[in-house]
Amino acid sequence: SYDPRTRGWYQEAFDTGALAMSQPYVFFSTRRLGLTISAPVENTRSVVGSDIQLDSLGALFRQIKVTPGTQLALVTPDGRLFAHEDVERLSIAGSEPGAALRMRTLAESGIPVLQGLQPRVQQGQWLEGAPRPSLLGRHSAQLR
Repeated sequence: SYDPRTRGWYQEAFDTGALAMSQPYVFFSTRRLGLTISAPVENTRSVVGSDIQLDSLGALFRQIKVTPGTQLALVTPDGRLFAHEDVERLSIAGSEPGAALRMRTLAESGIPVLQGLQPRVQQGQWLEGAPRPSLLGRHSAQLR
């Protein structure tokens, strides 16, 4: 049975006493990519969480394309695609029968320009020798 107290989003907010944001992952219920934002409830031993599907970022990316060939994407620090205008490119079934969905890597995106970035990500470089930013590391903010 489902027990939210065993989930990372619950445990982080409970343990830190602060707002927490998960890494992107494939939601079991919708099979769509998203993340969970959670926060402890003051003066209780409870945590409230909200799932946010990332499909809406893809719609935004379609609207702000500079040229027809522009490829906008958000990528985790380890090179997994979590936002793109084509939401079908975000997740893929594992290779074994009955395997769960998982986030695609840049190399699995099917988009040549993004596939070409995979070696840089593996080397920890996003831009000409610059160290890879940790854009989606654990974020937290103090509740007031």
